[in-house]
Amino acid sequence: MPGSSQKMIMADIRKRAAVPAAEALELALQTSIDSPHAVSVARPWASSGAKGSGRAQQRTCFTADSVMSEEECCKLIEISEASGYDKALVNVGGGRQVLMTDVRSSSRCIIDSVGAATILWERLRHLIPPEVVPGVATRWRAVGLNERLRFLRYSPGDYFAPHCDGCYVREEAGPRHGQRSYMTCMLYLNTPDKGGETNFLNPRDEEDAVRVRPRAGLALVFDHNLLHEGGRLVEGIKYAVRTDVMFERIPDDVPEGPRILPPRPGTTAASAGVREALDEPSLRSTGDSWGDGEDLR
Repeated sequence: MPGSSQKMIMADIRKRAAVPAAEALELALQTSIDSPHAVSVARPWASSGAKGSGRAQQRTCFTADSVMSEEECCKLIEISEASGYDKALVNVGGGRQVLMTDVRSSSRCIIDSVGAATILWERLRHLIPPEVVPGVATRWRAVGLNERLRFLRYSPGDYFAPHCDGCYVREEAGPRHGQRSYMTCMLYLNTPDKGGETNFLNPRDEEDAVRVRPRAGLALVFDHNLLHEGGRLVEGIKYAVRTDVMFERIPDDVPEGPRILPPRPGTTAASAGVREALDEPSLRSTGDSWGDGEDLR
């Protein structure tokens, strides 16, 4: 980061020092929300259905460039550092999270910001499948990003072993009761010196991987059930934000729109879903790779 740019950012952070982290995130994004954000999709979703089923079989996995400016990324890093990082835990089910450094070694900072999530959703929503069909009788509509923003910091040697992301389910007593996530949204805040790729793995051959290299301002959106890992960071520091695409159930009497069928975890269908993503030419590693995974929640 250039010296003059860093001084400006630090001055802005000091000016907003008394502002809660959630509001600071929203302000940081609003400062340049009118700037151009040319979004390039590596693998756009498709809504064409399979014959006789009326359902599309393709899986969601794409990148989008310039979702945030470099200045915005730097501000978000500063805000997260000011809030403080703790050791990242692994969710083992039943609401329990434990420290498992043999599975996950990194640091995490959690900030809830409805405002920041809303701004980011407006930048990404036109790229997100409007509906998903997780089961035979249910349809779900995309409604926004999870306001629970999990900032991730990787130091040299840090990694996250192969896993599939779990879903985020709204509390029963909350105003948005019934909403849940089906997709992960990873936002990269910087470009590490070496390593730290997100690797999508073939369940039959984990050496056969699609690699996503972290790059400041890049977004990576993918189905929770795609097997992936946060590759070991070799040099530098890696910062990213993980959140989720939230969905609400569509009433049965609402006409059907375009939709996709996510893979089911732990089944042949899930493996086939990963294979489809790996077979997509635009996801193949070409020397410029691609970033990181998150919670087992």
